[in-house]
Amino acid sequence: MTTPQIIKLALAFAIIIGLIGCWFGFPKKRKQWLLAGVAILIAVIVAEALLRTFQPQYNGHNDLFEPDIALGWRFVPGSKAPISWSGEASHYATINEDGFRDLPFSRQASQEKTILCFGDSFVSNLTVKDSDVFTRHMEALLPNTSVLNLGVNGYGQTQEFLLMREQFELHDCDLAIVVLYLRNDFTDNINTSWIYPRPVISREATTTLEILPPQQRARLKASPLDSLRRLHVVSLVNHTINDLVYRYEAGADGHRPSDLTPPEFYLCARTPWEGTEQLVQSMKLLLLEMQLLAASNGIPILYVIAPSMYQVDEPLWLAMIDDYGENAHAYQADLPNKLLMDFATEYKLAMIDLLPALSAATKSGNKLYHPREQHWNAAGNEQVAKIISAYLTEKGWTTDEALSLE
Repeated sequence: MTTPQIIKLALAFAIIIGLIGCWFGFPKKRKQWLLAGVAILIAVIVAEALLRTFQPQYNGHNDLFEPDIALGWRFVPGSKAPISWSGEASHYATINEDGFRDLPFSRQASQEKTILCFGDSFVSNLTVKDSDVFTRHMEALLPNTSVLNLGVNGYGQTQEFLLMREQFELHDCDLAIVVLYLRNDFTDNINTSWIYPRPVISREATTTLEILPPQQRARLKASPLDSLRRLHVVSLVNHTINDLVYRYEAGADGHRPSDLTPPEFYLCARTPWEGTEQLVQSMKLLLLEMQLLAASNGIPILYVIAPSMYQVDEPLWLAMIDDYGENAHAYQADLPNKLLMDFATEYKLAMIDLLPALSAATKSGNKLYHPREQHWNAAGNEQVAKIISAYLTEKGWTTDEALSLE
């Protein structure tokens, strides 16, 4: 049981004991207790209404997804849910009728060129407002271009490959972009579960792609507490307690690494972890399959490496290593990036690494990531849009000539 859970349990127990004590300890004041209870209830209802309208607290992230027999899960078309991270996000995220976090795809017909952007939560970017997602910024930077956001939280390249195969049938496009988030994409390709089970690449696959379908499982029964957890007042209390504990445990540094082993420890180790090779080989195999799929449809494809905030921020990187008692000389922050860039050069894949530019911006004092939620904030999304758009412009996207990613 975590520290916040212990505090919440103790608080609930104290409230229950206090109520029982007041009711039976002061029987002559029961009328006053009832009136006070009614007043508190009215105050809670008013607070709930105000929070729902102006400052949503309940994080409805999981409400945006539904199971899918082939892909594991999808966004629920036409859905909307509050996204809340204490001090970092408090807004509603909307999903279009096509089932993605974007404006209606019908706008594609009014533009000369179309880009399909695939990826995970670093593409959907639920913790920034709809208008702040980098794909929206790219549309403003690239004239006569629709940039369709096909990012789905939790997806690895296995699901992105399957989604790409589906979406190439639905859209005429001039370019596909695949964003690779190094911190979890390697493991997402072989680990079977998220909110729902996911399709994965076979662990035995080395040269031939073999995708295993999602394992079906029974749905969990709804709990009576689910409705209580959805109350924004309850979520506000949760956030407050979690934030106090976080700040206490984080200390002066203002951050705390994951409770689990940070992926950087096995992806960036100069002496590879015993299972790293399998993770890397699975990623390479999927990228080559994507390349073949895109080529068979006559669509150029650009891979974009999205680094973790620890890779981008050197003081944070060193603090993480120190917090775990590791030797900084045993790790190289850009090791997986160099590995993929070398692979791209060998197989003539078009690939750009965001790490150098984001690191330079961070050294200049720019905050590009949410420090707790760990995805790009609004400034980070804007910076990413500029980097990718500048690269495409340099390669001829804004001219009448054919795009050349060579």
